[in-house]
Amino acid sequence: MNTVIDPIEAIDRAYTQGIDAWEALVALGASDEEDMGILRWRQGDLAMRVEKHYGDKTLSKYASAINVKYPTLKQRWQMSRFYEKDTRVSFPTLSYSHYREAMRLGEFWLAFDAMVKAQRRDWPVWKLEMFIDRCLGKSRKVQGSIEGTITRSYSQDDGQYFVVRANIDLKVGQIITIKAR
Repeated sequence: MNTVIDPIEAIDRAYTQGIDAWEALVALGASDEEDMGILRWRQGDLAMRVEKHYGDKTLSKYASAINVKYPTLKQRWQMSRFYEKDTRVSFPTLSYSHYREAMRLGEFWLAFDAMVKAQRRDWPVWKLEMFIDRCLGKSRKVQGSIEGTITRSYSQDDGQYFVVRANIDLKVGQIITIKAR
């Protein structure tokens, strides 16, 4: 007799027994995200077939028939058109959301290069998003100015760099842009 164990109940049971369930929470959430990514790709592939056999004007009708908002289906359709099936499995550590962010670069090879970098550096989606924003010239709002002292400078092939000491606490993912006066 096969008994199906509800993972949420198992995690709740672990808590009541005083067991730290962090690893189980992460594993379950990552597995769910992977499964949802597979289904998003499939919806995009189905939408491509709808468009091919019934015309692009039927995508909104199809979205309504499957109970998905049209912009959501259209994005999945665009993703499936942008990335060949072989590419979708080229980066095993990256999720559908990584691919979606990289697609904002507009050209396949730019997106591919960004994903290579993201996989090599094990970037979460938010970090890839910040990188792509910088590539596209989108800057973050400046919160004010901070005084600092240059402690070292050095040159590389791509320019001059300065190491600056400032008395601030940085948050994970926060980027500081230094502008000379």
